[in-house]
Amino acid sequence: MQSPGLALWRKALRAVFGPLERRIEQRRVRESFSRPLVVGYGRDAVKFFENGRSVVVEAELMAGEVDRQLYRSSHLKWSDSGAELSPVERGNVFQHVCADFDRRKVRWRFYDDSAQEGPNPVVALLEKQGYRLEVQGDGTPVAIPPMSRFWRPRVSVRFLKK
Repeated sequence: MQSPGLALWRKALRAVFGPLERRIEQRRVRESFSRPLVVGYGRDAVKFFENGRSVVVEAELMAGEVDRQLYRSSHLKWSDSGAELSPVERGNVFQHVCADFDRRKVRWRFYDDSAQEGPNPVVALLEKQGYRLEVQGDGTPVAIPPMSRFWRPRVSVRFLKK
């Protein structure tokens, strides 16, 4: 629950910075007609502007040997129409984002590339704890917890035999 003072401060800050954010966004949309733009959008994303439209690309902030990790499998939609990007548009977006990262000397990689480096540490930890990993029909991975010695499914043998 928020204190009344905090709610008032947030309202005041939103009243001051809201119009400023909208004006900056409008300026970027106008600039995108002359050249594509890539700007930061929060902590784990960048926003790509082109031809008066924009799309948010997930670019997770990392620590260590890589600064940003891009996800090619993320769903990209234009902000104005909500339409999915075509494969050609997706390639164009990633090309501009990667070129911008290279120009700014940001160390980056695609998440797909990191999967080839070795086993996923999360999967390794789950398997070590006894979880069984299965893939559903739609390709979604599911972690099935180990059976506890205190909890067992109660299945009567007489119902199984006929």
